[in-house]
Amino acid sequence: MKIKNNQIYFGEIKAEELVEKFGSPLYVYDFDQIANNIERLKRAFKIVGLKIKIYYATKANSSLALLRFLKDKIEGIDASSPYEARISLEAGFSPHRIMITAPALTIEDLGYLLRKNIGINIDSFSQIDQIAKIVNFYRIGIRVNPLIEIGSHQHIRTGGKYSKFGIMPIKVTEAIKRAKNKGLEVNGLHCHAGSNWLAKDLITFKKITEVMTKTAQKAGKFTKLTYLDFGGGLGIPLKPKEKNFTTNQLVQYANIIKKSINKVKVKEARIEPGRFLIGDVGVLLTKVVHISKGEKPINVVIVDAGFNVFGRPFLYGAYHQIIVTTKANINKFHLKKYMIAGNLCESGDVFNASKKELRIMPILEENDILAILNTGAYGFSMSSQFNLRLRPAEVAIINGKDKLIRKKEDYQDLIKNQIA
Repeated sequence: MKIKNNQIYFGEIKAEELVEKFGSPLYVYDFDQIANNIERLKRAFKIVGLKIKIYYATKANSSLALLRFLKDKIEGIDASSPYEARISLEAGFSPHRIMITAPALTIEDLGYLLRKNIGINIDSFSQIDQIAKIVNFYRIGIRVNPLIEIGSHQHIRTGGKYSKFGIMPIKVTEAIKRAKNKGLEVNGLHCHAGSNWLAKDLITFKKITEVMTKTAQKAGKFTKLTYLDFGGGLGIPLKPKEKNFTTNQLVQYANIIKKSINKVKVKEARIEPGRFLIGDVGVLLTKVVHISKGEKPINVVIVDAGFNVFGRPFLYGAYHQIIVTTKANINKFHLKKYMIAGNLCESGDVFNASKKELRIMPILEENDILAILNTGAYGFSMSSQFNLRLRPAEVAIINGKDKLIRKKEDYQDLIKNQIA
């Protein structure tokens, strides 16, 4: 995305042209930027002299076209469900390049994963027992809860005492012994303590890796570990004063992991970035449908998307920058405060960080197109059909050209599985 003459372009295509061609609302992803984000990460690890294996966190965006684009650029897939694993197979990832870490896997789920020979990081003693009921031998990893949390919102902090995820460090050796007694072999440790953290949180991340190091050193006395997985969680700046990771800060991140790996001496170091790779490459385009004209106590703008299309502001009070596609440089226009509200029958359906937070924007008109930025991750992947609203199309920008990668839903998509 770029701004030229106060207008937003994707390559050489105006945002309005994309809406006219594919409809509104519309997700647009700059695939070319994804390659740049991957290279930034790899360069940091190259500087510190550590070969890192990048396993993309599929839950961030499970588009088949995206996975196929990533296939030759990263080492593997971090799946959170059996169907995320399955779509990764369809995208061309071989089973040994797919790893699943999930708190709930039914006997049917485990049966599928074991038949496909997909890597599993177990989340509980129960999962060990269930796997052993199906197979006589399998190599597994263990998800460790470091009892430290990290992340921008309580709902996406996955470590700590009050977390449903993982096994406590002091219980890891017990898990290894339990697995061995049932014919299973633990060959790796995994840890993901939270999402969307920035450079200021590197101190906390370092503490998490120190827990992993000590846990792995103890575990190594009972089993041969071949990998340590340090999870994902690297964030992107969303609020106005937040800043992206600099090269030096990414090098610090890489060096923290290197020090941990050197103390344990395993073959593989893995990370699971999701948002860092694709968050800033996505934009949600949505059209202004109604503007209040004095009948409400504040200036309300209703657009043709709701939290069923993009739920992060509703779920987490998340701030996402909003730009008028034809008035991108706001300093050149008269400004006004607005509530940017969605089209659903829910009072919390706003794209502001809250109902009381208004956005200063150029004076808006009906049919203006708004661009909600940094929606590449946890946008479409968390969408729904609430209020029987249609989910939008998705478009990729590749080499400056647009490509439809998901059709907009229609009425038949809403009712096709219903039985009257």
